Amino acid sequence: MRNGEISPALYICTGLEDGEVTVTYKDLQRFGLAGASNEDAQLSDIIPGPDSTFDVFTKDKIKPIMTATFKYHTILSMRHIKETEVDHGVLTTTFPSDKVKLPFDCHVSIAGAKEASEGNKPGHI
Repeated sequence: MRNGEISPALYICTGLEDGEVTVTYKDLQRFGLAGASNEDAQLSDIIPGPDSTFDVFTKDKIKPIMTATFKYHTILSMRHIKETEVDHGVLTTTFPSDKVKLPFDCHVSIAGAKEASEGNKPGHI
């Protein structure tokens, strides 16, 4: 992306104690990373945190078509994987929950959500 452009993003903050987290195609749609069909997919980059992996699966669910790690997370197209092949993913981590730090973007979003909440109170202009 170039400066000034925006793109949908999904952050998953979890820890070892939570176990595996599955991200379904419906989840990708909900967060604007996929359209009504796989033809409208927008998923391009997956960057897991420390001590974490994100396995990407097709509908056959037999074995992952790629595994992204904190150190190795090449953009899907550079791995010759079409976004339309993605069905779901599984995030696994050995990182403890008490050591997880929210990314800066999450703090910005939390502040924006609080401000929006204040603005939505009855009688507030």
